[in-house]
Amino acid sequence: MIVRYNYKFGIPLILASATATAIGQLCWKLGSNVHIAIGFGLYASGALLMIFAFKFGEISKLHPMLSFSYILSLFLGSVVLNEHISTSKIGGVLLICMGLGMLAFPKRRREQS
Repeated sequence: MIVRYNYKFGIPLILASATATAIGQLCWKLGSNVHIAIGFGLYASGALLMIFAFKFGEISKLHPMLSFSYILSLFLGSVVLNEHISTSKIGGVLLICMGLGMLAFPKRRREQS
């Protein structure tokens, strides 16, 4: 049995999940009661988006895409919290981006006749 997945929905949903969880964690770092409550809401939303995304694709392809949250956290930490971005952090982000690209846009196999 061949299962066809709809990655046009799965990939955006998993990236939205990663975004919600990264922003939720930033809210936790900000630390006020309001920020912590918002952070829990975003984190829960991210979990629900992830569960829904898995219906549209293979977990082995979609789950690693949650690493987008690392990229976003680095950016948010720099912009919102004035954290330093080192060369090694940039190198790590480039590796993550290459991996995400390989997962999102795999080389298509030629169909054999």
